[in-house]
Amino acid sequence: MIFFLSLNSFAGNLEKIIKSYKNEQYWKSCDLCEKSLSLYEKNSDFLNFCSLSCLKSGELEKMGKFASLLGKKASDRKNSVYFLTILYQKKLLLNSILDKADISFVKLPKTNYILSDIFIKYVKKDFTKRKNVYLFKDDEDPKITYKLSVQKMDGENKLFLKTFKGKILIKTRIY
Repeated sequence: MIFFLSLNSFAGNLEKIIKSYKNEQYWKSCDLCEKSLSLYEKNSDFLNFCSLSCLKSGELEKMGKFASLLGKKASDRKNSVYFLTILYQKKLLLNSILDKADISFVKLPKTNYILSDIFIKYVKKDFTKRKNVYLFKDDEDPKITYKLSVQKMDGENKLFLKTFKGKILIKTRIY
């Protein structure tokens, strides 16, 4: 009887994870994934799904936990490299901004994630710096600009990436 109840709660967790994702509550889906990791750590579909949920929520550290467990199939390894590349780019940006580390020699694959675009522009020094804020132009839309900075949040240094259309703030991402 206890085993049956446990199975139902596991299935319930998966349903909540998927429902949260479908409702674009990626942070909630990512959080539920983290709480369920020990139950599904060998399931590559779960790991891929959770990596994507955490990526969409900006929870790159959590995403790295799932992505680092991928590896049984070629497609899993490819996805793992994709997710971990983004996490590595974030770590390098933080290291360079906070510690003045030179990352101009670093060559990493480009992904379709916004932080990857910012990373590549940063490495190429394709930005303007005002005080402690790095300003980047969008390649496709001249009205779109990005402001990258590091700020303390809950005692941790976080990357803040703000997207502007003209002078209007349209999105803030915190990594």
